[in-house]
Amino acid sequence: MKKMIALSCLLAALVGISAQESRRFFELGVDVEAGFANNYLGWNDIFTETIVIDLNQMNSDLGKMGFMVGLGMGADTYMNLTIPKKFSIGFNTGVSASGGITVPGSLFELLAEGNDPDKTYAGKLDVNADVYGFTDISIGLKAGPIWLTVTPAFYMPLLYIPDPDVTYSFVTSSDGTLRATAVADMAMYSVLDLEAIIEKTGANPAAGLGSGGGIDLSLGATYALLNNLDLGATFTSVPLLPASLANRTKFTARYSVDMEQVLKNMDNPVQTTETSDYSYDKEKILILRPFKFGLNANWRPFSRKILSFRPDLALGVYDGVFFDAGLNTRVNLANILIFDLDTGYRDRMWRHRIGMILNFRITETEIGFSSQSQAFTKSFGFSGMNLFVGMRMGF
Repeated sequence: MKKMIALSCLLAALVGISAQESRRFFELGVDVEAGFANNYLGWNDIFTETIVIDLNQMNSDLGKMGFMVGLGMGADTYMNLTIPKKFSIGFNTGVSASGGITVPGSLFELLAEGNDPDKTYAGKLDVNADVYGFTDISIGLKAGPIWLTVTPAFYMPLLYIPDPDVTYSFVTSSDGTLRATAVADMAMYSVLDLEAIIEKTGANPAAGLGSGGGIDLSLGATYALLNNLDLGATFTSVPLLPASLANRTKFTARYSVDMEQVLKNMDNPVQTTETSDYSYDKEKILILRPFKFGLNANWRPFSRKILSFRPDLALGVYDGVFFDAGLNTRVNLANILIFDLDTGYRDRMWRHRIGMILNFRITETEIGFSSQSQAFTKSFGFSGMNLFVGMRMGF
């Protein structure tokens, strides 16, 4: 599931080389972002008086991909000091959280087409969640026609659920008997000792706080090829030291339904069983953030301050290889009113964003809104939305 959702879950307190673009010598800022996405239901399907779901159509449209839902949120605060065209340094700290679930297509096949005798339907639900805290320092330096940026970062996983095993099976027999079973086996890693908190063991739940943090490095270079054209390359989250968590809480649950032939057992044709358990232990797990290598450009056809086009392309590695591509168009009116239009496929999410910046020199406000989805066609129909708000002040 990490392949399909964790990165696409919206967030981004984007840590790395292109922190916040500063228009002041010194500034303080805060950004907040939250959103959700799915790959099937659109705005008109959700916000209606009567929700009608055609399982046959849903099964046909989704296919083996299944139904995906993602949620995310994040916030960060930062401080930047900039000497234009010479030097910059920025400090950034924040937190981000994401989670998601994928319901496999086989389940919709079962619901849409019924059950054939002596056939077994089975599948796995993919579930994931993670919460991170981070701090980084970004240093920029002008070296001839090249602007170099180095950003070492310290990150701490606070909560992590690494692809639990949640399965179901549905078996029918020609003699009329039926069995449905759901089994969940999952582990949750946390920075705090949940056993000490829940069971009140007397141990210090924060004993290991800060000891499992990781370190990675982001690098960037921008080359002024022409007066109106810059070319850039970035390496994001190059791992130096992986983070780790050792406080593990294990959950197991099983639920089954057995239906016998009604004529054989009129009094109790349906029998259900349910068992669940949880336990605590110490099991260290290593955690890396997504690594990316990207190329970008910034073309200003008329003026440095009026219009710019910024295409980007990246190769990412995180539970497999993925590709990013997008285009940002910016209209800058006297550096006071700035409009952004951005479209692309990034972190396995189609996102189309419109943003506006009001810059009054001492204060600046940015608002952005996105329509997004894991499916291209649904990304235009508000199957997911993301809201970004940023505030900055300085001189």
